[in-house]
Amino acid sequence: MSRKKRTVSSINCYHVVVRGNGKQIIFEDDSDRLFYLKKLRQLRDEMEFELVAYCLMENHVHLLIFDHKMELSSIMMRLNGIYSRYYNQKYERAGHLFDQRFRSEAIEDDSYFLSAIRYIHRNPEKAGICPASQYKWSSYIYYLKNKSSLDNQKALDMIGGSDAFVDWMNMSDETKCLDFYTEDKLNLKDDDAINKAKILLGINTLSDIGKYKKAERNEAVKTLRKGGLSIRQIERLTGISRGVIMRVEI
Repeated sequence: MSRKKRTVSSINCYHVVVRGNGKQIIFEDDSDRLFYLKKLRQLRDEMEFELVAYCLMENHVHLLIFDHKMELSSIMMRLNGIYSRYYNQKYERAGHLFDQRFRSEAIEDDSYFLSAIRYIHRNPEKAGICPASQYKWSSYIYYLKNKSSLDNQKALDMIGGSDAFVDWMNMSDETKCLDFYTEDKLNLKDDDAINKAKILLGINTLSDIGKYKKAERNEAVKTLRKGGLSIRQIERLTGISRGVIMRVEI
């Protein structure tokens, strides 16, 4: 079956979402997030698109982009490719890091444009992580301190400037924006992760997984990854090395 063609925005504005393959975590630590943002900004300058808003979650990313040169697919292919190579080399893994096709929604009017900005910044709240204002891996701060890291002047003019941004963010907005509509809760605390892992695997001692035969061990790791545990958590809680965990296909 052929893929559905992407809808083209008449104003060249898109809400883009890219997710880890099989919902896998794509950012293990802050250095990963910093690398992604560095390359995103470099590509913005090189390919001359406007970056209006972003939010980096553990297993997916939201972007709001003006693509005046109509190169959205090339932008995302390059960004995903650069980051995938970095990630696979760092964590000694192979294979696809991202779902093979990113999702995008064409924006046509000011109302949805503003709703998408609010929605992107509220993602950490939706995931139960923290208030939008406290999340350090979104563009929220650049709406309070307008800097060249973001192309958000048009949005700020529509909102009423940086001074009005916080009150504007707190306004009710029921607009349904593009997402993967996953109910996964990210950033499980270790105590919660331990309890969840024991239930998922039906065992009492997680360190026993390291004694399993390879095939059985890999199935257990796969189950934990799909259950929402991060690679770092599995490493800490089971004693299995990160390299082994990263090589398990999910």
